[in-house]
Amino acid sequence: MKLEPVEITGLTTSINACSCELRRDLHVFINYVMEYEVKRTYRNNTLLKADFMKLAKLVSDPEAVNDVKSSGSSGWIEYIDKLALNMGFVNYDTEGQYMGYTSSEPSFPDNYIKVNTDKYRHFLETTPDKQESFILKVMLDDYKDCKNEFFSRNILGMLEVFDRRGCATGVAPTLNFASIRKFLLELLASCKSGVWYSVESLIKYLKQSHPYFLIPKDFNVKNKYDERERYSNFTERKGNEWKYSQINEKDPDAFERVEGRYVERFLEGIPLVMGYVDTAYTEDYASDLHPSIGHIGLPCA
Repeated sequence: MKLEPVEITGLTTSINACSCELRRDLHVFINYVMEYEVKRTYRNNTLLKADFMKLAKLVSDPEAVNDVKSSGSSGWIEYIDKLALNMGFVNYDTEGQYMGYTSSEPSFPDNYIKVNTDKYRHFLETTPDKQESFILKVMLDDYKDCKNEFFSRNILGMLEVFDRRGCATGVAPTLNFASIRKFLLELLASCKSGVWYSVESLIKYLKQSHPYFLIPKDFNVKNKYDERERYSNFTERKGNEWKYSQINEKDPDAFERVEGRYVERFLEGIPLVMGYVDTAYTEDYASDLHPSIGHIGLPCA
């Protein structure tokens, strides 16, 4: 794979480098839960503000303390909290209870976080490369119909996402995002370290060599009543227009507008959070076209 190197010096860009240390903060979170009796909130099943603040002073996110002061929570700490749950290191009630006939949403009374010490100890006893592989696998496998790079903004992401309406229908729920993400990570692994590359050249390469890396040639839909158009899930709009238009597969730039947008948002997801890449954006990345397109420069691997 040959990508086009780019020189960002002198250009008007915004560089997004991950200043958070995910691996370190994962251990910080587990050790905090081991030391303190951590009870989750009754209504929203999140951490209490007091725990958010204590953790904010311990984690690597430089904005965590200010985030807790302004909103009562921290997106980065919530991200680590969910990762620890997905890895099986902690357990707590995620279903809740409906407290009476008039309850419209579940509540979470006496919901304490418990550490799975055996699983966590086993993780600590494995080699660093096995630890990395396990963390990465959990992140690769974390997706649902509407929870993926198309429809959910990444924790460190700057780009807007596609409109979520209808995201549980059509082709989107049938896609194997774990395999898609793994494929793209393997491509990135062939890039030279310390070099900035053009995202446009990556998308061009994928269009020419792997046009079906995301949506199979013979694609499926969730059920027989769903639309069978390839891009039925993906709409865009211009400026302040309220109406979204579906992207037509027959348009010559349809690949760039769907698969290309996915690649842009993938790059500021797992690769950025894991510290594999940095990303750079033109200052006008919030463009007149929604979701924006073509305003991210391929990361420095």
